[in-house]
Amino acid sequence: MASLLACIDGSPHAESVCDHTAWLSRRLDAPVTLLHVQESASSGKKVANGAPVYLDDDVGAGMAKALLLNARQRLLQQGLTSAPQILRRPEGLVDTLKTLEADTRLLVIGKRGERSGDSGIGSQLEAVVRAVHRPILICSGPFKPPRQFTIAYDGREATHQGILALARSPLLAGMSGTLLRVGEDDPILRKRLEDLALLLRSAGCRVDTTVAHGDVERIVPRHLDERRADLLIMGAYSHSSVWRFLRGSRTTQLLHKTEVPMLLLR
Repeated sequence: MASLLACIDGSPHAESVCDHTAWLSRRLDAPVTLLHVQESASSGKKVANGAPVYLDDDVGAGMAKALLLNARQRLLQQGLTSAPQILRRPEGLVDTLKTLEADTRLLVIGKRGERSGDSGIGSQLEAVVRAVHRPILICSGPFKPPRQFTIAYDGREATHQGILALARSPLLAGMSGTLLRVGEDDPILRKRLEDLALLLRSAGCRVDTTVAHGDVERIVPRHLDERRADLLIMGAYSHSSVWRFLRGSRTTQLLHKTEVPMLLLR
């Protein structure tokens, strides 16, 4: 079974990553894998054939071991029925995530890494979003169970399919939310918006729809504040469009301007 892959490091966001992962695991009844990526300090030691180093078989660096064991204990204290698998890789976050992608159901990562300072976004976050073709939950700030979500609907087919997948899963069941369309009030897109709202309601969500005019990077944060939303969900983009979009970059601006978790549908 594909697992939730949680990236663990020494940053302040590590606890948030653990807590969000525990919440996801309970909601989705999914196993968890904890991953720590750290450049090897040994003299050129490589992992054979790119295979993961399992902490249970290799104690590894003391700090990495402590981080992973503490993360596993934190998850178990939150009601996981099985112990998370632990992986330690010596180098290459993006390459590692691509290697593990086939067995990943959803990636959980902090907004900033341990070397990223106290503001902005992590130096590798954009590259991770470009490379990984699984849903990505980007955590920021201390965890609190999401109750109110906002889905920023752009009308793209990939976004449409992502929302259909949400409607088939228990992730949002029992929550309230809004399907937010920023742009012209196109009758066709309005109809698709209402149809998606009906599907989400059938999955146990309380959902309304809103169409707003203006700049996405201004309207979305304002909407989150007004609705007190604690989860932002955004649509998927093609491989090349993700990079242009991030560099362009509404997504980067939203990451800078919002302090709620962001679920990117891929």
